This record gives sequence, structure tokens and C-alpha cells, in this order.
Amino acid sequence: MEKRDLSSGNSGRLRRAGWALLTVVGLFGAVEASIRLVSGPPPLPSGVARSQVLRLVEVEGRWVAKRGVDGRLRSFPEDVGGPRVAVLGGSSVMQDPIDGTQNFPVALQRALPEVQVLNLGTPGASSTGLALLARELSVLELDAVVVYSGHNDFGNLLMGGELDTSARWQIRAQQLLAGSWVHAGLRRLVVHDPVASPHLSTREDRLVFTQSEQAQVEQGLATERLIGNLRVLAQDGGVPVLWVPPISNLHHAPQGLRSGEPDCQALAQSMPRRRPDRGDQRARELAQVCGADTALGHWLQAHAALDRRDQTQALSHFEASLALDPTPLRMPVSARAAELALAAELGQSAVDLWAEQPIWPATDFVDTLHFSSAGAQRVAELIAPELRALLSLPGEPQEPQR
Repeated sequence: MEKRDLSSGNSGRLRRAGWALLTVVGLFGAVEASIRLVSGPPPLPSGVARSQVLRLVEVEGRWVAKRGVDGRLRSFPEDVGGPRVAVLGGSSVMQDPIDGTQNFPVALQRALPEVQVLNLGTPGASSTGLALLARELSVLELDAVVVYSGHNDFGNLLMGGELDTSARWQIRAQQLLAGSWVHAGLRRLVVHDPVASPHLSTREDRLVFTQSEQAQVEQGLATERLIGNLRVLAQDGGVPVLWVPPISNLHHAPQGLRSGEPDCQALAQSMPRRRPDRGDQRARELAQVCGADTALGHWLQAHAALDRRDQTQALSHFEASLALDPTPLRMPVSARAAELALAAELGQSAVDLWAEQPIWPATDFVDTLHFSSAGAQRVAELIAPELRALLSLPGEPQEPQR
């Protein structure tokens, strides 16, 4: 008798929950339909899930790019015929110049004057933001996109205080809801995008000096999310993609050690953050206290190999250093390989910058991952021939102006 009563109670709760859900959906649909009768469909887009992501909005009859955080607008030129290419990525793409008036899309525009190059780089944007943007790219009438994305998927493990955990179903749901007036209104009422100042924490959940395998687990999960998001971007963009996995400045030291020993941490913190002098001596010191098989240990051994002019060993140690870094502000080698594998699977073009030039000069960067003017020029020179082939441009490639 008690079992029948319990079953009856559960059934009643399920019915009430079902009716409540139907009521909410009905109200949502009725309000949405009513607004559309008066105002028509909402502008594209009505909102996005991430604060640090680019949005395309229409201003006075033309499309401009707007950052979610600071409201910065960037206008794009009118389509004057000929190919139009958008470059997607984070601050390494947009990069308000530090030492000049160029980033690599600007240098790419000079190398391919017959192509309109649109810079859609957005500081802080991860692959989630690019996947959300993909369906909106059609308004720009593009012929191809260049994707230079990956650093922020790993840097966001530390910077801004949150992990980027958007799954593909969340991206699809957000894209579906982006066409709703009701959803846009609710977001304006209840969502306040935080603007967190970048910082490094020594807490284990920020993966600095962690004594567990958490760092490697999180790197693996971040790689899976990156590839899933890039696959959505390729599916929704509707134009050919040229994949360019990001490259790092390996003359900058990794951010931490996988060790909790105080003496080891103290030694690591005394190590130079840029290319060290006496690399062999530093590596021996680290090996005695911490063991050489650490992110910083491999980094020091890489520079010792460079001093011996052994580029193969140097590159091997650099890659091991990135793989072991428990505070990844840069895209690890495994993620680069996964992105290149995705391009091959999709039958799309890719430029492997490390294969073209394994060890880049320190002068090509201004920090761990942002380019100097010289680095921007070098990236453009490597991308331009592949983009010319992708667009089937006639004639011989022009020599880029310096």
C-alpha cells in the first residue's frame, strides 16, 4: 500500500513538472511571437554567451565588430569585389601594436593587395567565442577565413579566474537562442559579464606549482574543447578555412614546476624568465634540487642545446617543456598536433609555423605569445602563399613590402 502511495506521489509530481514546463514554453513562444509581430526578428546577434568575444552588429547600414567587454567597435570596408578573408583569433591577431603599426593581418594585407583582409581578432577570445561567431560570418560575404586560435583556451585556465567549459550542445543552444527577443531581454536583465583583471594565482586550482596530475588532465580537457569548438566553426562558417595553430615564444620560461618541494620552488622562482645565460649550469642546479624532467628543467636544457647549435635537441626539450608546464599560458604541442589532424580530417589547408621554422628568434615576440613587427611580418610571409593557393589567385606571389 505504501509503495502505491509513493508511486502515485511521484507520478503527480512528474505531471505537475510537465505542465509547468509546457506553460513556460508556451509563454516563451507567445511573448516571442507577439514581439515579432510588432518588431520583426531580432538583430543579429541578440547576445553571446561569453564576455570576451566578438559580436557583429549593424551600425548605420554597415557591419562592424564589437567586443563584449569594452564595447570597442571596428568597422570593415565595403565589399568592392575580389576575395574577402577574415582572420579569427585572440589578441595575437588583433594586437594593438606595441612596437609599430602592424599586426600579422596588416602584414598579410600588404602581401596580398588583391585580397580584403578583415581582422576579427578579439583579446581574450577562446575557440568557444569563435564557434559562437561562426554562423554570423555570412553577413561579411567571405571567401575564406584564417583561424589562429588556441592560446586562450589554455591561458584562460589561469587568467580571469574561470575555465572555459562550454560544450558543443551549449554552443548549439546559444546559437539557437540568439534569434530570440525574449532570450536577449532576459540576458540584459540577469547577466552581468565580469571584467576580471588578469592575474596569476598560486592556488592549486589555478594549476601553479601543483603536486598532482591536475595540470595535465586540464590540458587534455582543454584540447578536447578546442578541437570540438573548431569543428563547429568549420561546420558553421560555410567558407574554406586555413588553419594556423599558434606558435609560442620559447625564449620565455614556463610559468611553474610540477613540484611541491619548497627548495625546488625557491630555485625555480630565482630562474630567469627570459633566455638564460649559463644554461648548462642552471640546468645542473635544477636537476640536483628538482630533477631535470620538469617544465623549467627542459627549458633550460633546450637553451643549453641551442648554445651547442643542436637544434634538434633544443626543439625536443622545448616541446617537452610546454607539455609539462602546469600553468599553460600557451598552446601545448599536443593541441597543435590535434588542430593539424583536424585540418587533415576535414581536407582543409593548414600552415604549421613550427615546421616552417622550428625555433623563432626572440626578437619576433614581445612576450610569451604576442608578435613584434618582425614576427608579424614573418607570419604573414608564411601564410600568404597558402592563402593565395586556397583562393586560387592568379599570377605570381608578390614580394611583401618591408
